[in-house]
Amino acid sequence: MPQQPLHDWPGCEIVEYNPAKMGGAPIVRGRRITPDAFVENYNASPEYTPEFIARELFEEPVDDVRAILRYAENEGWLVRPLT
Repeated sequence: MPQQPLHDWPGCEIVEYNPAKMGGAPIVRGRRITPDAFVENYNASPEYTPEFIARELFEEPVDDVRAILRYAENEGWLVRPLT
C-alpha cells in the first residue's frame, strides 16, 4: 500500500497527480519525486537551502524546488522562512 502524502498540493502548478506513478501520490511534474520530500529536507536542517536540495539531494532545477517551497511556505508547512 502506498504511503499517504503529508500534504495536499491543489493549485501548485508544478505538482501533478498521476495514478500510474507512485500510486497516485502528488509528484513533481514529470518526475517520480514527491514535493513533500523537498519540504521534509528543507525543514530538517538550516543547512538545507533550496540550492542544496536541488543540486546535492535531488538533481532538480532550483526554480522547481523554490516553487514547491514557496507554495509550502504560503500553506504554513515550513518550520523557518524561505531563504
